[in-house]
Amino acid sequence: MVNPIHSLMVSSGPDVYYQNNFRHVVESYIPYLREHPTTQVIGVEPDIAYRYEGDFYGLLKTMRVPAQYHWIILRLNNMVHPADFKEIGTAIMIPAVSEIENIVRLFKVTHSIT
Repeated sequence: MVNPIHSLMVSSGPDVYYQNNFRHVVESYIPYLREHPTTQVIGVEPDIAYRYEGDFYGLLKTMRVPAQYHWIILRLNNMVHPADFKEIGTAIMIPAVSEIENIVRLFKVTHSIT
């Protein structure tokens, strides 16, 4: 039996993660996330890093990081575009999902009032 094509689609997550005003708020939290004790620094094997050079989102997808967190992790690692990912000396910072969700909650509260 053949599956419909829409069954193969992967969710990109809630829309809030893609709103420009949310992303501006996230930018102000980057130093906080970098220093937070629950943020992990994860080494990437050289062969994997080489395979995904210039494709940071592809690397995160392989690591099974949900799509809504890709841009935040990109910014946390001092990149502005997925093509900025280089394979030399690669370790990436990944914040705790709970911290990201706290930022989302604060954003929703402050932007529902205004």
